[in-house]
Amino acid sequence: MSPKRRASARGQSSVIARLAQKRSRNSLTSRRWVSVDPGRVQRFARSVSFRQVLAALFFLALFTGTAMSQYVVAEMQGDASNEAPVRVRGLAVQGHERLSARRVAAASGLAPGMLASEIDTAKVAAALNAHEMIRNATVAALPHGTLILRVEEREPVAIVSAPEVEGGGYVLRLVDTTGTPFARAQANDWSRLHRLRSATVLPTNQADPQLLSALSLAALIQRTNGSNRKAREIELPSRLPSKQAGLGWVLHSQELPRTVILGEDELEPRLEKLSLLLTSNMPAARAAEEIDLRFANQAVLRSRSPSR
Repeated sequence: MSPKRRASARGQSSVIARLAQKRSRNSLTSRRWVSVDPGRVQRFARSVSFRQVLAALFFLALFTGTAMSQYVVAEMQGDASNEAPVRVRGLAVQGHERLSARRVAAASGLAPGMLASEIDTAKVAAALNAHEMIRNATVAALPHGTLILRVEEREPVAIVSAPEVEGGGYVLRLVDTTGTPFARAQANDWSRLHRLRSATVLPTNQADPQLLSALSLAALIQRTNGSNRKAREIELPSRLPSKQAGLGWVLHSQELPRTVILGEDELEPRLEKLSLLLTSNMPAARAAEEIDLRFANQAVLRSRSPSR
């Protein structure tokens, strides 16, 4: 071998030796890094208690749960913000008998397409209660845009003629079972109801004790005289100083007698006396224009009505 080739071989061997020495110093490939000392592992296991392991696992689970819950809440909020607003899709009317469902819906002020989130059920109930034919109303909102309107209607049992203001003209209004006038009416539309008359103003939507007594008197007349002789109109006792003061309850009829004066007390026995007179064969009783029953144990028959 020539001297030049020997020098080249020695150089290559020295490079290989240096690379091998450098590779042996690399910590990632050294046998010392990958070797495991069993004694050291046992000493570490003995130094860690069971409670420390549980605590570490607990904090790991807590951290994972918190992170996941924040993600889920963020997703839910994002979904809610993307939902379309709920609008009124339908109205369910309950409890109505005389009023149509359409009239109840109109009185509520609601309309299809309104935002459900902007509807105040208390205000809707107040609007329904303001209707003259509704005594009480409740409103409930259901999911998906449906509202339930539950109404309790007034039951008209009589119609009263009374001045709207002092000295003014007479108007007709309906009266419910509590003796409360509540709505204007036409006489022809309510011919089956008891007819009442008052010379004084009767406030609307305010119960009146005389009206309630008039309803009781009307029922008493039907029981005593029968439906064929019921009074056409019951005049309430006058509350004003006039020539009518002191007459008490007065019955008006298209039949004879056209006027019956009952007074203010002992109404039932006086009605029984009237029934006996009307069923008797006395010509004077059958031809009387007016019968006055205010006096004890007697009836005053008049061919004309001086009290009118």
